[in-house]
Amino acid sequence: MRGRLIGTLLVILGLWWPAQTAQATANDWKNAMAKAPQGVRLENIFVKGTTPNNHAAVHRGTNAETPDTDVVTVTNDKGQFGAIWSTDENAFDLNKDAQVSMWMYFGQDREKAADGMALVLQNDDRGIQASPTFTAETAGETLGVWGVDRNQWQNSPVAIAKSAIQNSWALEFDTHSNTGGNPGMADSFDRDLGTQARNVPHIGANYPGDPGTYYIRSPYLGLSGRFYTVMKHTGVIQGYRYTNDLLSDGAWHHVTLKWNARTHQVTYWFDDKDPDTGSHNDTNVVRSASVTLDPEKVDPHHTGKVRWGFTGATGDQGGNNLVVFEGVPGLVSADAAATLTNRQTGQTVENGGDLIGQTPVELTYQLNYRGGKQVWRDIEAQLTLPKLVEWTQADITYNDGTPATTIDLAGLSGSTLTYHLKKVLRDGTPNQATLRFAGRTQDVTTATDAINQHSVFKAANGVATTRTPAFKVHPRLDLQLTTDATRYQDPYITGQVRAGKGSLKNVKLTLVTRVNGQRIGDTPVGDDGRVRYTLANRVLKAGSNQVTLQVQDGFGNQSEPITVTVDVTGGLSFATVASQSSFKTTTLTGKSQRIGRENDWRVRVQDTRKLGERWSLQVSATPFKTAGGQRLAGELVFREANRTQPITEQPLTIQRGSAGKDAVTDAIAGWNQDQGLELAVNGAAESGVYRGEITWTLADVPT
Repeated sequence: MRGRLIGTLLVILGLWWPAQTAQATANDWKNAMAKAPQGVRLENIFVKGTTPNNHAAVHRGTNAETPDTDVVTVTNDKGQFGAIWSTDENAFDLNKDAQVSMWMYFGQDREKAADGMALVLQNDDRGIQASPTFTAETAGETLGVWGVDRNQWQNSPVAIAKSAIQNSWALEFDTHSNTGGNPGMADSFDRDLGTQARNVPHIGANYPGDPGTYYIRSPYLGLSGRFYTVMKHTGVIQGYRYTNDLLSDGAWHHVTLKWNARTHQVTYWFDDKDPDTGSHNDTNVVRSASVTLDPEKVDPHHTGKVRWGFTGATGDQGGNNLVVFEGVPGLVSADAAATLTNRQTGQTVENGGDLIGQTPVELTYQLNYRGGKQVWRDIEAQLTLPKLVEWTQADITYNDGTPATTIDLAGLSGSTLTYHLKKVLRDGTPNQATLRFAGRTQDVTTATDAINQHSVFKAANGVATTRTPAFKVHPRLDLQLTTDATRYQDPYITGQVRAGKGSLKNVKLTLVTRVNGQRIGDTPVGDDGRVRYTLANRVLKAGSNQVTLQVQDGFGNQSEPITVTVDVTGGLSFATVASQSSFKTTTLTGKSQRIGRENDWRVRVQDTRKLGERWSLQVSATPFKTAGGQRLAGELVFREANRTQPITEQPLTIQRGSAGKDAVTDAIAGWNQDQGLELAVNGAAESGVYRGEITWTLADVPT
């Protein structure tokens, strides 16, 4: 009784599970079609292979955002073979550099995915009838192009190669790693990938019809006479153990392949575009590899052409394997570029650049038709304009001399706009169209980022994409610069920067200086906005010098330039001498003490003579006394190194210098607490306020 019950349950489960699987696959196919990225129409470009068992089909995508997109279903169930091939007119030209790009979908079954697809270049004599020589059932590990390993007694790589598509090269996208090692089971091709783990997806390449692609192994050291075949992979891009992170994850993946006709290099990139935006990925998610392709192996008759397309095959498991062609060699070669220009400065805004609020800008999209078998017609521009800009007008021009046509911005929804080009781009003219948008950046209160925006120019036979640069909009500051005087007798200029609008907090300001019309350098301004600038002697001339000053922040905010006059006598003089200087207030202890200076000492020497002229600085002083005439029990001294000298009424030379590139020398800049002038008082000093007179003498020293 119990046995009968178990048997009944097994029958019920056997009937129910495939229906569930088929429904899940069908739902997955519908979801993939509804999210299909923008591609081209395949009419007269590709044809379905004519083998009787070919299940490939072409469908129109159902994504409303990407109309006129054909989607190739290579396989969508178990036990299938599928192939789609280019027409004779759209063969791959080996004598020219070429690029193909497509979107690929590998289902959502992850570790249960089967089996993948292959991009194939071939000159098989069977043409569009080419396929592996299957036996009783389809072998999924062939992916519709590799040799068939169904004979457990087969120990010849030549025989395996003969069962493949001949004169071919294939780039496989393998969602199911075949590492079984069981003779005659067609489940061993991937045992060379450095791991015995199952379900490790990978991308790799080789020549399906070349015996050198295969080598024979036996699980029993050859004693049983039974064998399995392993395939050599080149240019491998591999996923991670036990996960299908690379392919069958329910997402569309972009692939670009480039052929270099001179070096015979094939380079391919995987996930180089974002499936949601179509914009290029710049992150480390992009994977790529390069291999050398021998034209002799795919074009033995030297025709210079190869047929190309996609194949796929499934075995005991099945899944959706779909392709959307984006770029087809020779059909339409076109590109697009977006440029953002600061109309105030005329400079191009680079990616990551800076603008300030209310800056006039111009955005141009330039479309270029580079050639092809067909003209580029019925182009629809699906534009996403940069945010943080108020767009006010737009037009389109063609390079055939016709006047510009206004683009109605009434159709601008948020930052998106759809526009249909009225003209066809072709060889000759017009082969270029330029869409121009003018506007102003928004008036922001804090620095705000505007991210890259992606736009598509699409037609049934060609697609071009581009994106705008990312930039940052900074607050507009009404910078105002004032100077403490309009005429200076020395080259030490002081002033103040204020922001009539906004704040100078965290703003990096630069003072731009021009002397007599010549820009002499930029100087940072302190956080307090205070300007303190000394002109170098070498930039000044004798007499009056016109000095123009302007402050800017590097983002476009700048003050109005102001001009001051600096008079140079062409001699030696004091630039600055403090009218009154003091020493620190000190409590007397009855012992000898050293009393240091306050921060009010200023002695600056101006020498505008020719380079090399020498000078000396001398100091003398009267005794320090109170108002009542009491003399300080101590004296003024000058300390340097290990020597201390008293300062008397006889001048003492304390510094020497010469005319150099800087017109002004700060004579006390190098003084510290152990160097320079100080008061030395003894234990008999009495409290009081003492004053003395210090005389500075500047002497011209003969050379």
